[in-house]
Amino acid sequence: MQRRRPIVPILLLVFAGLAALLYMQNQQILDTPPPTQIGTLYRVFPDLEVLNIAALQLINPSSGLTFTLQRDGDGVWTRPDGGALGETMGSDIARTMALLPYTRTLDLPADGDLSVYGLAPEPFLLVQMLLLDGSTHSVAIGDPARTNEGHYALVDDQDIMYFLLPEAVAFLITQFRDTLQPMTPIVGSP
Repeated sequence: MQRRRPIVPILLLVFAGLAALLYMQNQQILDTPPPTQIGTLYRVFPDLEVLNIAALQLINPSSGLTFTLQRDGDGVWTRPDGGALGETMGSDIARTMALLPYTRTLDLPADGDLSVYGLAPEPFLLVQMLLLDGSTHSVAIGDPARTNEGHYALVDDQDIMYFLLPEAVAFLITQFRDTLQPMTPIVGSP
């Protein structure tokens, strides 16, 4: 007669082996550093706070269309032309500008030709800010880089070019386009 092995000890051994395997996998996960971000993000205006922005203007130089926002006496964002404004639109645009992220900078070309970057003869989008202390900032946004790293941009009178994070630029473009859409004539309309 054959002797049967008790099944409970075998199951306990299998369970212990699986628990050990699970423990080792968890340790590997904990010991593995988190995925690194592609490049480091920096702020174009590291000391700028949202509450210091008094007015913003987004301009498309080629069409002449502008979108202006200003804070009223109560700190609420309004449009000087009386146009409708989304509930958080002004704050969202101001926050985007205060946190405006870039990945790296590049020296301006020695020959001064900025057309390769979509910044000459005029930029794609120009953002101007008026601060509560009366100072101003200007950001000229050009074409996206071929590496999809970001949009080329010039800031104030600095002698460098920035690579602005594409998501921030896309947000500004969307706000600008969606706000002006009702005022843009449709081709063929009376």
